[in-house]
Amino acid sequence: FFGRHYNETYTLIRKGRYALPQGPSKDARNFIRKCLQMSPQSRMSAAEALKHPFIVNAGDARLPDTVRKSLSTFHGQTKLKKAVARMIAKHMTARDRRIVEKAFREADKNGDGKLDAEEIAALLKKVGKSDEEIKKIVDDMDADNDGGVDKEEFEQMHATGILGTNKNDVKDVFKLFDKNSDGKVDADEIAAFCDFLTPDKIREAVNEADGDGNGKISFDEWVKAMDVIDVPKKEVKTNKEEKKEQK
Repeated sequence: FFGRHYNETYTLIRKGRYALPQGPSKDARNFIRKCLQMSPQSRMSAAEALKHPFIVNAGDARLPDTVRKSLSTFHGQTKLKKAVARMIAKHMTARDRRIVEKAFREADKNGDGKLDAEEIAALLKKVGKSDEEIKKIVDDMDADNDGGVDKEEFEQMHATGILGTNKNDVKDVFKLFDKNSDGKVDADEIAAFCDFLTPDKIREAVNEADGDGNGKISFDEWVKAMDVIDVPKKEVKTNKEEKKEQK
């Protein structure tokens, strides 16, 4: 209510004539309008206000797009890619680390340094995952099987999502693993870098990526295993797309 003087402002209030600025979101503007109805019968009740999208989503901090995509695609990534990402996660750029740390802190509602099943489920529901998918993804992310996801495991998840976006990085990591420079990566070479994997897990990773069944992973097979998974638009919306919908 913006009048040129006190009496004019008071008149505007009594008549219910107001103008909303353009800044607030669509939900916020709708919430204000429903609260400022002149008639008590038309005005939103307290119970209705608590269920309004503006209140329900008030604490729903937006996830960075790269984190959203990594969460959405994690379960579908190859075993080899997850193992390699776990190994190189500690070498992610400072920018990526800041993004991941911020997303982790916002998801860690109780501040105990670990995401429990409820906190992870809340994250995964943001990217359209079902309850059944959530259970599988949580089991996948929980590398040490302690029932939660700590910051290191969260970083490994994110590293899995972004690994493969830079083809030169994929090539460089292949050369790193290919210790004898024979153009192939075998189980022993994977074990040398991924000592957190059991022999059975290494065998599973190799078998999944080994297209010709010769027990070794060629460069082409390596590239295929590191491929970036496309996310259906209906499942994951970017922050830009969400903002556009709110206007």
